[in-house]
Amino acid sequence: MKPSLPVPGPSTDFLAKKLATVLLEKGLSLAIAESCTGGMLGAAITSVAGSSSYFKGGVIAYSNDLKLSLLAVKKSILDKYGAVSPAAARSMAEGACRACRADCAIAITGIAGPGGGTRLKPVGLVYVGIAFGGNAKSYRFFFAGNRADVRRQTVVESLRKMIAAAGAVSSKSTALQLHSLADRFTTTRRFYSRLSRSTREAHRLPTRARRRSAGARKE
Repeated sequence: MKPSLPVPGPSTDFLAKKLATVLLEKGLSLAIAESCTGGMLGAAITSVAGSSSYFKGGVIAYSNDLKLSLLAVKKSILDKYGAVSPAAARSMAEGACRACRADCAIAITGIAGPGGGTRLKPVGLVYVGIAFGGNAKSYRFFFAGNRADVRRQTVVESLRKMIAAAGAVSSKSTALQLHSLADRFTTTRRFYSRLSRSTREAHRLPTRARRRSAGARKE
């Protein structure tokens, strides 16, 4: 994938105002989790007068420790995929939603440079997570330019993705329904996981009893 060259486009101020309009129309609240942009997304969002009406707040989780403690990103995700990964971006967005009790969230994780890149994860690689209604998606970007260019383009694309996601929701009631469905799915999955463990254990008990009985007969 070739890096996207920085080109003239909508300013962050324009996109932040557009996002404000969409969120206010839908009655939705927003939270964010930032890593490589270090607060730039939050600055863009709060540059709009009245943003407190829909913006709950956010977390600048630059270190993995804060991703774990404040956003509840699972250590297994960071160990297996790394902090710059689709899974981490989704988990960060979900964590921001929970931590700020918001309807939707944006998360950013990437490598802005000039150092820190590898062959598999080069400078300019960024993942944006969008959490909505208890569900999260991630988007991969590969930006060219210097550190400032990468960070600026990341904020622009993050705002664009949330504008599209929020615009696709008919109202806050729809978002609440999605939250409810996601919560029920999680609860059901946990129930069946526990049931599965109980069933496996129940199967093991007769097997153990038969083995002990067989051993006793041999003696």
